[in-house]
Amino acid sequence: MMLLGPMIMVGKLPPGWWLCTSIDNAFGLGAVTRVDYGAWTSSIGLVALFDVAFICLGLALGRIRRTRPSPSSHAATQSAG
Repeated sequence: MMLLGPMIMVGKLPPGWWLCTSIDNAFGLGAVTRVDYGAWTSSIGLVALFDVAFICLGLALGRIRRTRPSPSSHAATQSAG
């Protein structure tokens, strides 16, 4: 049974799919019958872009968390006295 087009598109969204594709292209495994350096480079480039996006997202969320402390953290940092 064949997957529908939208399901295939969703399956290609996570970076793990691109990493597996780059390994297949680098070693000539799976559907690829020969080593394809161009496809390998583009797949590794997409994985690197995912890495940059995740790092930027983590830095942005960390900055937001530092500038807006939660209400419970004030009580924990005040001295009892």
